[in-house]
Amino acid sequence: MFERTTKFFQGLFRKDKLPKLSELPDSFYVGQDYVEDKVRIPVEIQLYFPFSADIENTTLNIENKEVKLEQRGAIFRVSFVENISEKLFQNISKNHTGDDWVLGYVSEVLPYINQEILKQRYRHAHFLLKTITALDISQLWLVNQNTKQKVQVAWPKAIANFPPAAELAKNYDDKIYLRDIIDAINSFFNSNYEESIRKIITSAETFIKSYNLKVQKSTYKTDFEETVRRHMNITCPMTTENAADVIMATYKTRNDIVHDGKRLDPKEGKKIGKKGIHLVLDVYKNYGTDEDLKRYAFFLEGQFMFHEQFLGDSLTLKWLEKSELKKKVDVN
Repeated sequence: MFERTTKFFQGLFRKDKLPKLSELPDSFYVGQDYVEDKVRIPVEIQLYFPFSADIENTTLNIENKEVKLEQRGAIFRVSFVENISEKLFQNISKNHTGDDWVLGYVSEVLPYINQEILKQRYRHAHFLLKTITALDISQLWLVNQNTKQKVQVAWPKAIANFPPAAELAKNYDDKIYLRDIIDAINSFFNSNYEESIRKIITSAETFIKSYNLKVQKSTYKTDFEETVRRHMNITCPMTTENAADVIMATYKTRNDIVHDGKRLDPKEGKKIGKKGIHLVLDVYKNYGTDEDLKRYAFFLEGQFMFHEQFLGDSLTLKWLEKSELKKKVDVN
């Protein structure tokens, strides 16, 4: 992902290779070589998962592309075609660099695949059908549709826990509301956004109970809303959003899911879940006098953002391409 940057810094340690100021680029961003590559090639991305539960073969239409889901014995195969940078394909095949960028294409389709898996779980009453993540991929292949060249991507990769959070976790594993928010994050990364939203509100409710914060309603509002408005009324400096407003919006969505049978589009569910996780953790890292507990909540949020980046959910080539295109549009 950072080939160009790495080569530049390696050069700094060789006196005969010191770059002149005139040789330095005017600007640079990660993924620039691939975003600006004008040669695009159709590449089939193939994902293989160990999957014992039978799933019905089907084809989904996601973002105007066909995504095939096929069961082959105890292996679940997903395949779809993307037009990707030729330079990226060559770097992966020859140098094993740039592999991580492929996860951006995978993360785009996984929520819709999981939505289909959940539909089949209930349609066929198959208890063992479960959602999948990028970490469940056992093999990831790229097939150049022009030349039929097949290249295996270096995946999966092991991902450890977050040391600062792990160090503090042992002191607070009895805090039920923290367990609930960890479960919410786990569901989020499994693309089970409706369950994540339920767990976010469960975490807020157990937080209120843990600190005996419940306020009896004195207006038309519910006890829960009165309590949230009084004790969670803080503004996140990064998003400038009010935590109480976001938690109540998430609460309404949770009620729509639980009581009215609402089903969320993956994009909508992901957006609501992500915002809810961040704002609930924002409350936890600012509440009370236990500084270690507040630091723990801070590190949980950091771990959440790190895992997003690792799993290709944050910075993707498609996002960069759209971002750079906007910069080049003449708005006058």
